[in-house]
Amino acid sequence: MAFPLLRQTPERRQDGSADALLDALVAAAQAVAAGLGARPAALRDIVDALATGAPLPLRDTRGKRRAGTLQPSLDALRTSVFAVDARERESRLLWRDALATAWTGAAIARLAGGSPGTAGLAGLLHRAGEALALRAVAVVEAADGSRLDAASLQAACASLEPDLTAALLKAWRLPPGVVAALQGWRRVGESGSVGADARAVHYGHAFASQVLFAEFPSPGLADQVEADLRLDRRETARLRASFGSLKAAVDSQLG
Repeated sequence: MAFPLLRQTPERRQDGSADALLDALVAAAQAVAAGLGARPAALRDIVDALATGAPLPLRDTRGKRRAGTLQPSLDALRTSVFAVDARERESRLLWRDALATAWTGAAIARLAGGSPGTAGLAGLLHRAGEALALRAVAVVEAADGSRLDAASLQAACASLEPDLTAALLKAWRLPPGVVAALQGWRRVGESGSVGADARAVHYGHAFASQVLFAEFPSPGLADQVEADLRLDRRETARLRASFGSLKAAVDSQLG
């Protein structure tokens, strides 16, 4: 894996350890990629829930997991990809966005002629590469007792994310439609060849941000969605209404 020189703290620039840090980050990312197992069976239950329109469950406040519910599958996916104890705050934010985008993306795909299961799974994994990069950073930080500043952390994750996402796609042998949506959601607006599921992930991510951070509204989002996905105002109104309980469910999953 190769990536641009990270912005370092002054202490690291002075002692000349930037190259060593870069080498350590690349080695840690390679180890994370090599350690990826086969696609977890838990994904099947989650995709089925997204495809059928089942709501994201509220997690039991006592932390109990009832057999026969979606909760064990969500917990298994979080543990395998999104849990990074040494960077808990950042990993929780990634998991929060992943869940919200999965359910909003599936809902949009259902209205716009896409596949809710495909778009939902792509939405669930659209931050997975960053989570794996965060895991690599945590390994390096633990090894040398340091902690990257915010700008360095962002640069490291952005640089490592593409290769780690590619490693995940390969290890899990995800269906072509999911791969296309994961690779295309950031290119909506740049290319006319982006498919319906990638568009659902793109706008699902935007709606998820509104759901999770209502204090930062995007007034033109509904108009953009209606124009690009050819939905009418009543459809987008119903879409927004369907997200009413999503924030509470997402936040309950962080416990």
